[in-house]
Amino acid sequence: MRPNQPESQDELLLSFQRNEPGANRRVFDCYYNSLFYFALKITGSREDSQDIVQDVFIKLIEGRPGVDDIENLGGFLFTMTRNAAVNYVQRYKKKHSARSISDDIPIHDENILEKEMYRAWLLREMHKEIELLPVEERAVMKLLLKRKSPAEIAVLLGRSPQTVRNQKTSAINKLKGRLPKDGFLWILLLLSIIKDG
Repeated sequence: MRPNQPESQDELLLSFQRNEPGANRRVFDCYYNSLFYFALKITGSREDSQDIVQDVFIKLIEGRPGVDDIENLGGFLFTMTRNAAVNYVQRYKKKHSARSISDDIPIHDENILEKEMYRAWLLREMHKEIELLPVEERAVMKLLLKRKSPAEIAVLLGRSPQTVRNQKTSAINKLKGRLPKDGFLWILLLLSIIKDG
C-alpha cells in the first residue's frame, strides 16, 4: 500500500486472502458503512441492518477457506448482504400479515438493487477521499455527513459559521478534483447528503 493512500480493492482482497494481521478489521472498516446503508434501503430497519451486516462479516471470516475463490470482494459482500436482507424481508412478511417494512422497496427489481449497490459504493469511495483531506476540512465534512448544519458544526468545533462554510467549500472543491469518471454522480451524492447552511 502506498503511504497516505487508501488501500486498493485488489490489495485489500489479497491481504484478506493471506489472512494478514489487521486484514479483517480493514475489510470491515472499508465496507461496513456502505453495506449497512445498502441493507437499510432493503429492510428499512437500522437495528436489523446492523445485525445483517455483522452476520455477513462473521460468515465471511468463518468461511475463510473459500476466500481464495473470491475475485471481487465488494461484489461478494454486497451479494451476501442483499441475499441476507431479502431473506430477512421475506421472513418478516411471513411473520407479519400486515403491511411490511419493505412494501415500498421492490426487492426483486435487480436494477434498483444495482443502483443501491452503486450508491453505497460511491458513498464508501467518498469516505475514503474525505480521509485524505486536511484535518480541519475532514472534521467539517464528517460532521456534515452526520447531517449537522454549518451552525451546529461551528459550535461543536469552536469555529465561526463562516469558517465552517469556507472549509466545506474548500473540501468540496478538492473532492471534485479527485472524482472517478462518473464524478458528477459522486458529487451529487455528496451534496444530497450534506445540508445547506
